[in-house]
Amino acid sequence: EIVKNGLSNVLYWGYYRMGIRDCRVNNFRKKATATQLSEAQRLFGRLEGPSVIQIKKLHLPQFSGLTFISKVRMFLDPSNYVTLDLKLMKLREEDQQTIFHDVTLRSNATTIPVTRTKEEFYERWCDLCRRITRENFDGTDVRAVDIERAIFYLVDTNQSELATEILTGA
Repeated sequence: EIVKNGLSNVLYWGYYRMGIRDCRVNNFRKKATATQLSEAQRLFGRLEGPSVIQIKKLHLPQFSGLTFISKVRMFLDPSNYVTLDLKLMKLREEDQQTIFHDVTLRSNATTIPVTRTKEEFYERWCDLCRRITRENFDGTDVRAVDIERAIFYLVDTNQSELATEILTGA
């Protein structure tokens, strides 16, 4: 039940500003099997590296794309892992090159697919957030996820240019 509640929490907060939040959470809670949750608990206890492909292989309802799978990884270890949200791909529209210019997605993509290449990119994104934390906030309580959330906030509030400056200065 703890794993089910934890994953429900990830969905709840991941969709907190959207009208589909309750539907997504309820769908997960109805469709997640005891076997899936037991396998998830075993996997979560021994994760190494980004592990998004391993998490995807659990076939958990509502956790098929990289955004929500990365939210699970972040939830389990926010000091080292962050979310790779589709909204961050807006940074590819900026003239200045950032890590996000290295990602290939369909122009009308509604999700980031989980592939080996995307997992490698996700690890690079986590590495960058960890490095920014280490180089600028060593000895503080700032975690990699705090850097990612700050960049996300800037993109979400139409301050992509500032987000780009931060990323290119890192």
